[in-house]
Order: sequence, then C-alpha cells, then structure tokens
Amino acid sequence: MKKRWLALLATMMVLALNACSSTREQTFRDVPGNSIVFPQKVETVRSAVIVTLAQKGFQTESNSNGNFVKAKKYAKDGKTTCVTTLDCYLIDLGNDTTKLQVTAVEETSKTSGHVKYFWLLFIPIPIGSYDTTAVTGAETIYDKKFYSELFSTIQKNLSSDPKT
Repeated sequence: MKKRWLALLATMMVLALNACSSTREQTFRDVPGNSIVFPQKVETVRSAVIVTLAQKGFQTESNSNGNFVKAKKYAKDGKTTCVTTLDCYLIDLGNDTTKLQVTAVEETSKTSGHVKYFWLLFIPIPIGSYDTTAVTGAETIYDKKFYSELFSTIQKNLSSDPKT
C-alpha cells in the first residue's frame, strides 16, 4: 500500500514538473519578425514610432534616453477589456543605423458588477454596488503580420518625414 502511494506521489510530481517545463520553454521562445533595421538615426526612428503609434490610437511614453517607447491601447466591448501593450526598443547600431525591436502583449479582462444588500427580516434592501475585474488571459503576440504591418507604417512615416 505504501509503495502505491509513493508511486502515485512520484507520478504527480513528474506531471507537475512537465507542466512547468512547457511554460518555461515558452518563456524564451523567439518572436519571429519583431525587429527591423532602419538606415536612420535613433531620434528620427523614435519620432516615426511615436507618430505611428499615435495614429493607431496608442498612448505612448518614453524614457529620457530616447531608446525606449512604451505604448498601450485599450479596447472595450461591453464588460470585456483588451489591453495591447507594446515595448519598443531602439538600438543604435552606429553609422546612422537603428534597430527597432518590438514586443507586444495582449491582456484580456472581464468586469462584473455586484450589488450589496442589507437584509431587513426577509426583505433585501440594496445599499450599494461594486465591480470586480479579473484577468482572463494574457499572451505575447507572435503574429508576423502584426509586426510587419506596424513596421511598414513606420517606414511610410519615415519616408514622409522631411528631416530624413
């Protein structure tokens, strides 16, 4: 009997470790097509990135060095909210060449409303309400088309920039 319990326990541990290993493997999975090299200075590419993201409806912020731009876009459909977050890294390769590396994450959450009641004998009296939000999913965007459309729009904005 003791051997059976030990075998069952060992099997459960192996299954749990296997579940974690697939998650760990995904952690360092490459994001295909999420970088591009532009033959322009970092400042020029940064300006084009910010303009492009603003055109697409993203809220942007950047660091003081000018080599990182973070952007968020909120889309709401009823009680479901989808937040797309872009992290854009601008890497100076020298000779007026810049590499743009973008990582995108999409997070979905749902909101539900609740009413607080005060019970007076058997009569419920509503005294307030509150909302709760739960994240139902979050994942890195691996779609090559997503990144290629973003990069082509940035390229168009770079081409139309009178400074380049």
